[in-house]
Amino acid sequence: MINRKADFDFIQEITDYQKSQVYQIRSLYELQGIQGLHNKIKRQFLTKHNLLELGKTLKQAPRELGYESDFWTVNILDDLIQTRFKVKYKSKTSLRLIFKKNHFSFHKPEQKYAKYDPEKVELWKQTHRQVIKEYFENYTIITEDEAIIKNTTTTQAIWAEVGTKPYIKITAKKENKSLYGFLNLKTGAETIYDQERQNSQSTLQVLQQHFQDTDINQKTLLLWDNAPWHTSALVTKWLEDKGIKVINYTPYSPELNPQEHVWKEMRRNCLHNKYITDLEPKIQEIKDYTQNRKFNYKILEFRTNVDNLV
Repeated sequence: MINRKADFDFIQEITDYQKSQVYQIRSLYELQGIQGLHNKIKRQFLTKHNLLELGKTLKQAPRELGYESDFWTVNILDDLIQTRFKVKYKSKTSLRLIFKKNHFSFHKPEQKYAKYDPEKVELWKQTHRQVIKEYFENYTIITEDEAIIKNTTTTQAIWAEVGTKPYIKITAKKENKSLYGFLNLKTGAETIYDQERQNSQSTLQVLQQHFQDTDINQKTLLLWDNAPWHTSALVTKWLEDKGIKVINYTPYSPELNPQEHVWKEMRRNCLHNKYITDLEPKIQEIKDYTQNRKFNYKILEFRTNVDNLV
C-alpha cells in the first residue's frame, strides 16, 4: 500500500498502525521477508481503537476478567494491555494517564461493615429527612460518636528526598482510651471527653457533663448509633427525663454520622506519623485542636454555614 501511495489515514484505519510503525514493518519485510512480519516489532503504545476498547473494559471489575481482585491497579492494567494488545509500556506513568483519561482517580477504597445494607441506609434517609428538617429549625442538633485512641503509631505517606529513609519512633508500651465526641451541627462546635471504657455508666457521666458544660437549656435533638451503652435503660431514662429527642442511625452505617469526619480530621492532624509516649498529653492536644475549630459538616443535606456565625 505504501508503494502504491495509499493514503495513510486509510492504512491506519485498516491496520491500527501509526505511520512510523508501517515503515518499520515494511523495512522488516524487506530484510527478513514473511518471517519478519511474524517477528514484527512489539508496539510501544496503544492505538485509538485499542484505547476505546480498553475504556469499555475498565468499566468492568478485574474479577470479571479473571483477575483475583475487585479493584483496578497499575499492575493489573499493565498485564491486561500486554495480554490483550501485546503492548508493553516502559513507564507506569503512561498507565496512570490511561486511568486518568478514563476518569479514574487514585484513592483508598472506603471501608464498610460486612452487614452494611444500602437499602436500610436509604430507608433511614427517607424516613428521617423531613423529621430532621423540622427539628433543624428550632432545636439544637447534636451528633455523637466514640473513638478509641492508642499510643500505637499510625503512619501516612509523606514527601521525602530521594535516597533518604525517614523513620518514626514507636513505643512498646500499649495504652488506649475512649473518647466521646459531641458535634453541634448548628454551631460547628466540638466537645470531647475521655473515659477509660465505653459503657452505660461512662456514657451517662459524659452526657451529664456535656449538657452542664454547654449549658444547653433549649430543645435538643441527639443523633447517635445503636451501641448498647446508648440504648441501655439507664441512659434512655436520663434522656427522657431531660426531654432530649433521640434519633438512632441505622446499624453499620458510620458514614451517616458527621462526627466520623471530625475523627478522621483529628487522626490526620494529631495522630498520624506521631511518636506517642503518653496518652494524657496527646488527649489534651486532641481536645485543644478540635475545640478551637468549627466543623462545617452536615446531616443529610442540612447544615448551618458556621463560617458566617459570630
